[in-house]
Amino acid sequence: MASFIIPSGILGLSSPRTIYMDNGVTVSKTAVKTKMKFGDGYKQIVHRSPTKSQATVTFNNREPEEINLIESYFIYLSGSPIDDLTILDENWDGIVKSFNKSYNNGALYGLSATIEEQ
Repeated sequence: MASFIIPSGILGLSSPRTIYMDNGVTVSKTAVKTKMKFGDGYKQIVHRSPTKSQATVTFNNREPEEINLIESYFIYLSGSPIDDLTILDENWDGIVKSFNKSYNNGALYGLSATIEEQ
């Protein structure tokens, strides 16, 4: 299960609100590398540990009010970590790298986001 909590007092909420993501979260992991280039043309690549994780999450077929709340929260964060973020039953210290809002029809909206673990 994947979810996060929007704290009370933010965006006019009087109580915290838990937002659940759709099933089917995609998590990709990449090795962290440091590249060093020297003046003689030599370069060295050092692989560091741990790997960096990135998740793609979706919020499909939701009421416009919920999608607008999620979008407003992501804009509010502006690169700050998401509070109480859980992805695949693991606590993440993640930031929203990008998101896309879709207007499926007048009654239901969708949003997909890329979240990068710090």
